[in-house]
Amino acid sequence: MEEQKNIDEKNEPISKGKKKIKLSTLIIVSVIALLVGALIMFLLSITGIFSPSEFVARVNGKNYSANDVDKLLSSYLGDDMNMKISLLLDNVDYEILNEKYPLTDKDKEELESYIMYYTAYYGLSEEYAKQYLTIAKLRESYYLDYLSQYISDEDINKYYENDFISDIECQHILVQPDDENLTKEQALTVANEIIKNLNSGKSFEEVITEYKNSEKYSDFIVTESFTCKSMSSDNSDTDSILYSDLESTFVDGLLALENNTFTTTPVETSYGYHVIYRKNQAEKPALNKIKDDIVKVLSEEYASSEEIDSTLYSQLLIDLRKENGFNIYDSDLKKAYEEYCKAALEVVEEETETTNNVNE
Repeated sequence: MEEQKNIDEKNEPISKGKKKIKLSTLIIVSVIALLVGALIMFLLSITGIFSPSEFVARVNGKNYSANDVDKLLSSYLGDDMNMKISLLLDNVDYEILNEKYPLTDKDKEELESYIMYYTAYYGLSEEYAKQYLTIAKLRESYYLDYLSQYISDEDINKYYENDFISDIECQHILVQPDDENLTKEQALTVANEIIKNLNSGKSFEEVITEYKNSEKYSDFIVTESFTCKSMSSDNSDTDSILYSDLESTFVDGLLALENNTFTTTPVETSYGYHVIYRKNQAEKPALNKIKDDIVKVLSEEYASSEEIDSTLYSQLLIDLRKENGFNIYDSDLKKAYEEYCKAALEVVEEETETTNNVNE
């Protein structure tokens, strides 16, 4: 019996030791399995093969949770599905386009000038107005970039030779009538008086000072100095105006002048009567220096022409999102987006059917 006890005592630690080894091995294997499983799930998630339930959409490797979408709605007092889709698409398109079409300093200045208008007129928050205008600009840049492929060298050369006007520095005095205190006929008389003073030898600045300080006419006199340009650019100063933004009668009057001369008859626009002084016109730049700007101008003209399918803009954005792996996992959001796409495509199909019927 004593001998058996000794054997048992010897066997006991061996037996317990074996149990400890098995338990620790099990723990290690379990941990490894969990880590491998988590890694697989993570890899499947980031590749889009598997989507965890907390993600509702994905584009360009970025996942959007339901909480992300709710945050997008924080600047808007509403929770309808159409607004969710709209704000989600704004964010998705920004993710795709921002790096390829970064806003220039000129773009940012223009956006800032519109923000106050959108906040006041549409009641939007400043943050949402800025987001809305930014994504609109990015989408426009993408759209014009796409259309630029249809602008030929012949189109570019024709515009450069026939339509491009180099910068002109000018100044003008506007006599602005109103219905109560200065009639249109009286404004014309004042404008002719200004020209008479200029013809007498007074400088443009002297005449401006005289009429701006006049108790009788100061309320009806507006004066400006600016540079007229064919195209805007990132380095354009704030005191510049596009020829296309001016009324044709003003542009015609300006182009008819030589440098350092003024109009000998008042120029009428919807604002009143102008006396225009043309200071100087810059030399026409070489084509290769402004070619990109010309392409942009022609693309903008093409975008507003009747040749363009009215649904092309929306169709391009739908295709762009597909190309960048845009997926929606939330069933309600996915259904809403499918309806959004379907509505755009139905218009395309209707227009195509109408065209086919006409051809037949």
